[in-house]
Amino acid sequence: MKVAQWVQQRWAMLLWVGIALATLIKLAAALNTHVIHIDTHFHLNLASNYLLRGEMSYYLWRVNDLSLLGGSGSGYAYYLLTAWLQVFGVSIPAIHALMFILGLFSLVLIYRMMRLWWNPEVALVTLAFVASSRMFILQYHGRMDAFGTLAYCAVLYLWVYARNRPFWGWHALVGVLAIVAAEFHILATVYVIALACVYAFRMGVLILENRRWVWHVPTVAYFVGAFLAGCVYLVLHVLPAPADYFIITGAVPRSWLTRVLGTLEFLLHFPLEFMLLSVGIFYLWRIKPLREVWALLVGTAIGLGIVSPSFGIHYTTHLWPMIAIAFAALWDWMRQQGRFRATLYRWTIVFLAVILGLRVVELLLPQRFPLVTYAPHQAAIAYMQAHFPPETVIAQTTDFYTFAWMTDYPALISVGSLESVGLELRGEAYSDYWAREQPQVYYGTLGIIPEPTDFLAYLEQQQFVEVFPNIWVQPAFAQSLGLLPATTEEQGQG
Repeated sequence: MKVAQWVQQRWAMLLWVGIALATLIKLAAALNTHVIHIDTHFHLNLASNYLLRGEMSYYLWRVNDLSLLGGSGSGYAYYLLTAWLQVFGVSIPAIHALMFILGLFSLVLIYRMMRLWWNPEVALVTLAFVASSRMFILQYHGRMDAFGTLAYCAVLYLWVYARNRPFWGWHALVGVLAIVAAEFHILATVYVIALACVYAFRMGVLILENRRWVWHVPTVAYFVGAFLAGCVYLVLHVLPAPADYFIITGAVPRSWLTRVLGTLEFLLHFPLEFMLLSVGIFYLWRIKPLREVWALLVGTAIGLGIVSPSFGIHYTTHLWPMIAIAFAALWDWMRQQGRFRATLYRWTIVFLAVILGLRVVELLLPQRFPLVTYAPHQAAIAYMQAHFPPETVIAQTTDFYTFAWMTDYPALISVGSLESVGLELRGEAYSDYWAREQPQVYYGTLGIIPEPTDFLAYLEQQQFVEVFPNIWVQPAFAQSLGLLPATTEEQGQG
């Protein structure tokens, strides 16, 4: 009994300590610049080349139409990313710092939203859960995920503010901003569909209660706002080149079975979060005042089915704002039940302590999602930086991609990655691409060059030679740098 009283008396203090520890865990992960997500390389390269040349990438798309890329990915977030990197430098710490700060803003919005919807106590415990969630902690990588979830949190906050307000303008604005959020990440469409389900559910309840057709003004306003903003989005992004818009998302066709297996993989990555989502969907329907939350979660599941994002772990992290709402709804309901109230505070602290402990363990263990480690490349990077000038055109396979540690070499080219997107956009053959770019150095092994890229044929044609383990150089370029002795013919001419 004394323990329960002590916990309840120091409830807020314990939660704030947990939030601070979770924030430090995320910061410690972000400070590790020797093991990073592979997409950090791509995004640093995109930003670097946009700053240098005004184009989105030197090796991916080679298109100046930023709005086109913004539709299929996160184009407008790149404006913010490049502005940040222009001030703080193109580096891993700079991009990690930006994503970390964006995450803090998301936490503030979640806390304010929960206070507005429920009360300060629910807001604080939900904040502690979110801060300790693996989904949230992983969003420090140099990707657009943190931009996306901040946009979703802003839309959800506005929706919570508008929920019980009859003025149609607020609900129309929710629809407009839900579409605008897609300018920062395309997975905002999941939230558009989820909110559409909530509004449709509220209108359906009114129709059933009145036993006649009823125009629910907030619902109509949301759909009109989303429709008009969606039309603008289509005109700006899709209609100019529909095939180009879907070129990235359609690059890897996935069967129904593959999608199911990918969903199961999600469960292995985030078992706790998906258990909460599942409990929310199957249990909240029984609690009449919380059926609106149930509709939101069902809409999220429907949105995921329609959008069908890649089952990579980084896309799953976009769901944490919805899971935070499910957690808040279930916890507040238990708080109001007499059979749970006596031990709820104590077990909540135990629960949060356990998941914080799991985060510490995960911080010490190697991660499962696509990461690149600096250590295997350290000697080769040192060699390249010592012998090749910054303007050198260096080609690397995705497995060996090292731009994040070589930001002073903006002319890096990937082999067997998304350069195929740029080729398709330009209608260019691989052989023409290599003849135009003319890589002078290749970092990688000949055995892992993917097909069909024609890159191996280019290396054979140019007679590249290995001057360092896994570093192959075009002979004339190597001789100009003094890495190879001059040929007999050249010595005679000298």
